Amino acid sequence: MIEFLRKIRRRLKHRLKAYPIYEVVKWMLQNNYIQNKSVLEAFANTGEHQAPAYYPYASYYEAWEITPALAAQINSNLPKAVVKVTNSMEEINRTTRQFDVMVFDSHMGIFGGVYCEHFDILPNCFRAANNEVLIIMNVMPYAEAKWKTQYPTVFDAAHLVRRKQFYGDAFDVNQCTYDEMIAFYKQFFLKHGYQVTDYFFHQRHLLHYLAIKAVKLSA
Repeated sequence: MIEFLRKIRRRLKHRLKAYPIYEVVKWMLQNNYIQNKSVLEAFANTGEHQAPAYYPYASYYEAWEITPALAAQINSNLPKAVVKVTNSMEEINRTTRQFDVMVFDSHMGIFGGVYCEHFDILPNCFRAANNEVLIIMNVMPYAEAKWKTQYPTVFDAAHLVRRKQFYGDAFDVNQCTYDEMIAFYKQFFLKHGYQVTDYFFHQRHLLHYLAIKAVKLSA
């Protein structure tokens, strides 16, 4: 009964466009970044949390989810999706398809024993990116005390080590500004052959959405 009520609540919030993702979608629609595009959703889960906000605009939508039991729910929630039961971290290195939009709704801290945030998938994603690509991912400029209490492993010693390894000396990994963060990602994308042409931040909760539009540089 509780899960049924949660499902009804999620559907109502989507109908009212009450989730933070709709601010990102508004920005995408204004700039023609999602209409008739091929979309990859890594870490798809059940496909009901944020995907319904942008899935209807895609010309092709592929969802990767590691848990076999969730595939049927993705098919139910996103009936036109191509669903792959696979490890997103491994699939990004073997997919032969290239995408216009890639969404990485990864865990907020360390997961799977070895992975952390989007740090492990982002460097490999460019091989699956079209010459123009929009990448949407979760970032954490900071973590307020209430979130650290609710999620004790967030910004703990192990998590901060991984953040330091990824961000280096670009900024204080405990707290930074949007400007500091986008400066890092602009350089990161350049190292992988892409020029950032536009970006958009929007707070989700502890996580913040960062959407980056980029164009591949000429060889």
